[in-house]
Amino acid sequence: MINSMLVGAVGGAVGAAIGGLVAAGWRKVRKEEGRGSASVATAVAFGCGLIGANFATALTKPTLEERFDANPAIAALHQHFPAEYEKLMADIKAIGLSDPAAVEVKVMSTVTDVTSTHVGRLDDARARDTILLAIEEAKLLRDHDPASCLAFFDGKPLGVPLSSLMSDDLRRRDLAHTAAVLTQVATRPAEPPSPLPQDQAEQFVFAAAKKLSPEEQTAIRPVLIEGKQPATAAELRAQCNFTISMMVEAVNGPPGTARSFLAQS
Repeated sequence: MINSMLVGAVGGAVGAAIGGLVAAGWRKVRKEEGRGSASVATAVAFGCGLIGANFATALTKPTLEERFDANPAIAALHQHFPAEYEKLMADIKAIGLSDPAAVEVKVMSTVTDVTSTHVGRLDDARARDTILLAIEEAKLLRDHDPASCLAFFDGKPLGVPLSSLMSDDLRRRDLAHTAAVLTQVATRPAEPPSPLPQDQAEQFVFAAAKKLSPEEQTAIRPVLIEGKQPATAAELRAQCNFTISMMVEAVNGPPGTARSFLAQS
């Protein structure tokens, strides 16, 4: 079942932002040490809860559209992105409700494509709320499976189902937020934000790194500077905490910082 929409769609944007900021923030360090560019996670994710708790109730509805429109995020897609919605419904009919896993993948990919395309049109409030929810969901994954936390930011399949970790309240807020995002970018799109300046990108990276424990700073250094893929449990957790720390810096920054952060790539 789809129990969160945010994760599928926003994870990609956060990951892309991290990659861009790290590339900018550590440029001088890599130049001094003669290293190549670091390869860091990419992606913003909206949507672990697309069907979720609404699905069983929705099955009592008479039509496929009414079943899925019981979910506020899908209802917003229907209202504001009708072409994408109609294609989604056609794809779901072709798949059949007897294969809920395939239906979930199709719904998630559709919402992810729409939100990723319009992430640069988020306003300040929606950008901050997106990051705050992503932080909350990433921490759940980190505490159960650090590798899934990084997969979340890479837009890759998770090793542990996020829906199994989410409270009913978090599912509700995730879906409501995704609906609000789809509505805002369709009806009140913000002007594309300016990229973060080089000096601010550097401040983001170093401020986030300073919040890590000494052990995590040691673990994360080869990942950031040398482009080493995190492999050990310590490296995976440190990379996840570093990413979360970067997001905290974004929401605590001056007005517009969260928007610029999500649009960074």
